Amino acid sequence: MGSGSEAEEAAAALRDVHERQRSVMDAALVPGWYWWLLAAFVVLLGVVADSASGVLVAVIAIVGGLTVAALSAWIIAGRGRARLREDLLGDTAALAIVAFVFALVGLSLAVAFTLRSAGVSHSALAGCAVCGLGLVAGGPTLNSYLRRRVSSRLAGTA
Repeated sequence: MGSGSEAEEAAAALRDVHERQRSVMDAALVPGWYWWLLAAFVVLLGVVADSASGVLVAVIAIVGGLTVAALSAWIIAGRGRARLREDLLGDTAALAIVAFVFALVGLSLAVAFTLRSAGVSHSALAGCAVCGLGLVAGGPTLNSYLRRRVSSRLAGTA
């Protein structure tokens, strides 16, 4: 008689643990709006680079870069909430993040410089638009990968 109730209580407790783990991952991983905000900044930088003076480009790049850096630090620090243990992501996850950044930067620069050498106007905007699309499409994909990685490591520690 008691075993059915104990099993239900254990299942409920396990669901609660999984829900709390999911909540910590949601707090620790990059929020979806971040990718859109970063993409908008990158595209703005492309517009400015194609149409403004070097001084304005430098000002926008510095102010925007510092803003993105501060926002990124706030997100990485856990936004005042729980943080993931470092061992839950591991070296492979760090390499995935670095590869994502290098791939976007490399592709964007390749597009921009190729178009510029072909004499296409607004080549900086085109390169930045490619980066923005990559951020909006690839950022959530990277988050999904990181979430699966953390989940599998949590399951391995249970």
